Amino acid sequence: MLFRMYVYTVNESPQKSSCWSRAFWRRLKLLFGFISFISGCFLLLLAAYMYFIKGDYIPLIRNEIYLYSIMMMAACGILVTLNSCFSNCAYQNICATVLYTLVLLLGMGLDALVGHNAFMFMGTVSRELDVSLKQAVRLYYGKNETLTKAVDFLQFEGACCGAFGFVDYPKKVYEDGDTFYANGSYRVKPKLQYIPDSCCWDYVVGCGKWDHPNNIYLHGCTPYFQNEVIFNLNMTLYLSALVLGIHIFELLLIFILCVFKPTDKAKHQKMTKVNGAKGHRDFLSI
Repeated sequence: MLFRMYVYTVNESPQKSSCWSRAFWRRLKLLFGFISFISGCFLLLLAAYMYFIKGDYIPLIRNEIYLYSIMMMAACGILVTLNSCFSNCAYQNICATVLYTLVLLLGMGLDALVGHNAFMFMGTVSRELDVSLKQAVRLYYGKNETLTKAVDFLQFEGACCGAFGFVDYPKKVYEDGDTFYANGSYRVKPKLQYIPDSCCWDYVVGCGKWDHPNNIYLHGCTPYFQNEVIFNLNMTLYLSALVLGIHIFELLLIFILCVFKPTDKAKHQKMTKVNGAKGHRDFLSI
């Protein structure tokens, strides 16, 4: 709808398209509304990607700022998308302009907070992920269902094994009754090393019992995990900065329309001939 209205205003007659005319500012207003709508959709798409597609990484990130940033980014995307749909009618009267500006400021605040959180987390993300992934693999794998699922997803997606390698998993597992006689006493016989099936080159149930280099991945998942999270944070930071810049231009546009009140000469001459009380309500109607 915004795009169709913008195309309609572009096709208006040339005499109404001067830099201080009603048609020019109406066209500019619709253009920024359309750009704001697209940016809000991108915010929603990025939040959905990080939560639904890459959401299994979230339990492995102990810092809750990551999850809060996703939620705030989704809320900001909803606000920006809905607010941009009313950009054309936001200047019809004072109440609509004030409401539009307040929602715009709220979206700017959320967007700035998302960008700030992403920037702050970037400074410590490598160290925090190093520790959290090592603990999840060595201490909680097989004991915590959520973390076990997250580690399996990471190993399958990243084609890796463990935090720093397959050696992060126990090398020997003993079973009762599996013994041998040596040095005058019975001792437990070790089994082959058991590796999670998600570490295998070709996933088959039980394939992790054979820890041959041709069967399992030898390198750890820490570098891949760090790169994935840093990529998501970079996308969040860049998109937040872009949306914030668009909002600043929208605020500048509101300021110009409210203070300088551009209008067509013909309309201005016509309005001066009618009752001032009748015409003052349309001071923002462009």
